[in-house]
Amino acid sequence: MSKLVNVFDTIGKHIPGIAANYVKRMLEPVYDRVFSTRLGRYFKSLDRKEKYAVEASMYVATEILEPKLEGDAPFTRVVREVVMDAGPELAKRMLNGPDPPTPPADSKEEGWPVVETMTEDIKKLRQKLRH
Repeated sequence: MSKLVNVFDTIGKHIPGIAANYVKRMLEPVYDRVFSTRLGRYFKSLDRKEKYAVEASMYVATEILEPKLEGDAPFTRVVREVVMDAGPELAKRMLNGPDPPTPPADSKEEGWPVVETMTEDIKKLRQKLRH
């Protein structure tokens, strides 16, 4: 019984990290959409040197914020991981743009019909879930 309790304790210690990874994945489209806003377009329009200065500022802000998020409470651990990831994710998109979609292995180069069909299916599913 003691070994089983140890296994659950070990798994439980990793749940905040697993949850944070899910949250970070779910934030990917949000990070992409940030740069379609007026402020996002402004940052994208900056020259390279200015973008590097904004990038450095984001990293400084992240480092200043990190000690304020110390603690072992599960929620605190999730928030800390997500906050620590936000600066680099936003900087990557500001400097490079969002990642281009990867064509599925079975699609043809011209137009990626499989991707287009999948996109339409996802839109329909989202509409069903909203109602």
